Amino acid sequence: MNDYKIENKRKITVVVPTYNRPACISYLVEHCYSKYSGNLFCFEIHDSSSDDSTKKILDEACLGENFRYFHYDPELNGDVKTMRAISNVSTPYMYLMGDGIVMDFNALEEWLLAIDFEKYSIIGIRENTIHKYSQRSVAAQCSTQNKQQFFNDYFWMLTLYGASIISREIAQTAFKMSEKYKSLPPFMYICSVFCALEKVGGPCYFSFLPFFEFNPNKKSVGWIASRQAIEFFCYIYYESMRLLPECYNAMDSKFLKKHNDLSGLFRLKSVLKMRVTGNLTYKLFRKYKFYIKKTVPHMSYIYFALLIPAFVMRGVYKIYLRLFKKRETA
Repeated sequence: MNDYKIENKRKITVVVPTYNRPACISYLVEHCYSKYSGNLFCFEIHDSSSDDSTKKILDEACLGENFRYFHYDPELNGDVKTMRAISNVSTPYMYLMGDGIVMDFNALEEWLLAIDFEKYSIIGIRENTIHKYSQRSVAAQCSTQNKQQFFNDYFWMLTLYGASIISREIAQTAFKMSEKYKSLPPFMYICSVFCALEKVGGPCYFSFLPFFEFNPNKKSVGWIASRQAIEFFCYIYYESMRLLPECYNAMDSKFLKKHNDLSGLFRLKSVLKMRVTGNLTYKLFRKYKFYIKKTVPHMSYIYFALLIPAFVMRGVYKIYLRLFKKRETA
């Protein structure tokens, strides 16, 4: 895994940050990396796991010279690690891909070549089944020079590690501008990218793709387990938007709430889940009340969840899930 040569034809480095998820990497090796037979991509695994399970999987897979492995201190913040990783990419483009994304790289290569991807500073991609957009054509796409419009329409979708392919110039400029987000890591990558776009410029492209899937082995969500949903998506989100260039008009109240509406995090089912898992409590509401009111699209759901004691809410949530499943199968 240490010998690494990038052939001239390799244009895009796929950067994969991971932490204590060997099952996810094993699945990607079998269903994603080993099936790639093209010439466009090379791959880097940036691992900060507390053991060598992930490295062993990659070593045993013998994926070849177009794969490189890096290990970091497990205590290093994941977003800081990510910014460090993308700053060192030497190919003309880089694709930040989370270990929860399963991509058909052969199909992606064919698609990128068809759209002449090297014309663009940022290429945004998401799964074509994404909610709120599921009625759109699979061919729905956007190509624009308008930074504000691109930001307004696609910011939320590009927050996913797996939704953006960016030029090396954007990546390196983003790294230089990421310092101001050091205390706000959850949005460090995407906000730094849009800061870089404002400085570097260039056309952007977005499309929904049918060969974009999710890793079935990635089941846990870190910020849910650590009870940080409100902190991340109200407080840190709001403060991150404040640091963006004025041209994006990111502090517009409609935009702030649109992001959290599209995420689905503050719909009734999700708010009930936050209450049940300790992500929404009276204490957290009092602490982040200002930010909640500025960023949450459905405040009535918050008030409803808080009116009911947590132990009762657990029962309500189970009933809701049962009814929701019945409606889905009807």
